[in-house]
Amino acid sequence: MTGCIDTCPETYAKHLARYIGDPSTIRARTIDQFGRAPGMDRILAWQRDHARIRAKPFNCYLAPKFDNDRKVRADEPKATAVAAPKPEPEPEPFVYIAPIKPHQTPAEIISDIAAAFGLTADDICGPSRLAHISRVRQLIAALLVKRGNSTPKTGRWINRDHSTVLHAVRAMPTVMKHHPNIAKAYAAYIEAWGLG
Repeated sequence: MTGCIDTCPETYAKHLARYIGDPSTIRARTIDQFGRAPGMDRILAWQRDHARIRAKPFNCYLAPKFDNDRKVRADEPKATAVAAPKPEPEPEPFVYIAPIKPHQTPAEIISDIAAAFGLTADDICGPSRLAHISRVRQLIAALLVKRGNSTPKTGRWINRDHSTVLHAVRAMPTVMKHHPNIAKAYAAYIEAWGLG
């Protein structure tokens, strides 16, 4: 403690009233420190004053007041709100579909489709839940099921459970609607395998 706070019981009690809510605690601490303390009514008054000060909003930067009734001169340009330009949607990555063999193993299908999207089989079978990897994983799962594989078997090939594969199959129409590159790849594989 420095200054008058450590020599005046009133100043000390007033200081405590800023952060202690119980007036009897403030009085007891002041008595412990100085042997005497201000009355409870004075401590309560200080607490009310401090609460009123704390309740006022802090307006460091006051907005200028504008006269809304001011008439605009004929030669004065009218203010118009300018909308921020909408960001361009990110273009879908180009997908090169290599010549598709009709009799591919599931491991070859996973590798080929992953490579077409710039990924590896480890990305597809790994734990990543990034959106672009998940979409390709859903595409692979839907194509493997379309070829006649069961959902549990497909799930084992991509390290997922059968319910994830089932969700991928059901979500594929929506995914293709929003991502044209997925739709192109799906159509190319379905056509090459003759599953149309």
